[in-house]
Amino acid sequence: MCACMTSWFLYLHRYSWLIVGPALQQEYGFDETELSFIYTAFNITYGIGQIPSGIVCDLMGPHIFVGILIAVWSLSLPLIGIGGNKLGLAASRLLFGLGQSGAYPSLTKVTQLWFPKSKRTIVQGWVATFFGRGGGAMSPIIMATILMGYFGLGWRASLGILSACGFIFAVLFLILVRNSPDVDSRVNDAERSLIRDGRE
Repeated sequence: MCACMTSWFLYLHRYSWLIVGPALQQEYGFDETELSFIYTAFNITYGIGQIPSGIVCDLMGPHIFVGILIAVWSLSLPLIGIGGNKLGLAASRLLFGLGQSGAYPSLTKVTQLWFPKSKRTIVQGWVATFFGRGGGAMSPIIMATILMGYFGLGWRASLGILSACGFIFAVLFLILVRNSPDVDSRVNDAERSLIRDGRE
């Protein structure tokens, strides 16, 4: 469930750009090229960070690493509302992309460690496709319809709330998740044997 919620928050936060982008353009008078520059800064660190973050997760394990990633991207999310020049806004997107870059490589590691080989593909489908895209679909509803529409908050305050929720989830992830079933006292021997099926 923690892997599913990680994927959900990842896309919930990422798709907030659907609201933030037009708001930035209107507020600062950016043209399409300038707005695209800010938006695509995310892709630089997101793409470059995938392989190194996978290596780090292999070395550290997903417990601490993923918790840190969630905290980093959650806390960097509202930084897009600070500043006002293209470079500062792009820098916040670079940090956001770096935080999110290791999520799916690390969640793949979680799937490998916590599920038997025969179930991993369907688990990845639930994590990445259903919950990830579900978070993306819910982002404009939660941010624009509920926070900005129903509660009348501005986009900066709405980002702050999404950020706080993500950070709280990061703390819960660190409390609840362990690197593997072998080091989790809540998992019994029968469950460990089932999980190891097809791995050894």
